[in-house]
Amino acid sequence: MNWQTLKTFLNTLQPNTLARMVIDIEDAQEDWEHYPEEAPSAATRKQINQVLGYIMKLGVDWGETADFDFAEMIEQVRADQPADDWLLERDQQDQENWTQDLQ
Repeated sequence: MNWQTLKTFLNTLQPNTLARMVIDIEDAQEDWEHYPEEAPSAATRKQINQVLGYIMKLGVDWGETADFDFAEMIEQVRADQPADDWLLERDQQDQENWTQDLQ
């Protein structure tokens, strides 16, 4: 897949989907800070940041057209995530494992 194809694909998505993608990418980046051995290469992270920037631009542009704040939408989607989110569960399990290992 090339950059133009990816842009075309992203242009077809609804703002709510774009917001969820932003959240997923930001969560993954946070994980990489805590678990650098699981992080992709620097070149891949750079590409992911480019995609994230493009998604943010799409969301902001859409928001200006449809009169909503994309940053607020991201925060609302983040707040609406269910408590049984698999990523949250995984993080909690990792914390429990670390605690058990230290005991």
